Amino acid sequence: MKSILSLIFSLLALAVTAQEIAPGSKVFLNFVVEQNSVDPSDALDMFKKEITKLTSLEVVNNKKDAELEFKLHVLKSFGDIRKARIEIFTSSGEKLLETKWKKAGSTFQYGMSGTRGAIVISIKKELLKKYPNLKG
Repeated sequence: MKSILSLIFSLLALAVTAQEIAPGSKVFLNFVVEQNSVDPSDALDMFKKEITKLTSLEVVNNKKDAELEFKLHVLKSFGDIRKARIEIFTSSGEKLLETKWKKAGSTFQYGMSGTRGAIVISIKKELLKKYPNLKG
């Protein structure tokens, strides 16, 4: 009996955490301003370009048209190091994903931008790892 209950709870937990994001989903991008945040408009511009380039998601300009909201956090760290994380919410406000903080410095690979580097790493190592069906 105990093993059946634990199996049921495990399956329920798996069903809750395994929500998929459909390729082509409409997403609204937002930036969370915190202490030591980078310039929000630059970060959002980079985020939009990288989401469009690396995923099959459709970025929309109006939150009402979106199925999902992506909230980007990018903080200045030591020197040119930046760290970023992404939160994903459904239109009803349910959190689907919160990535870990990912760090990057300015390198040629990311156009000499630590912000772009941290965003790209967050997308590739967190978002696309959890949702590989979104690769563009």
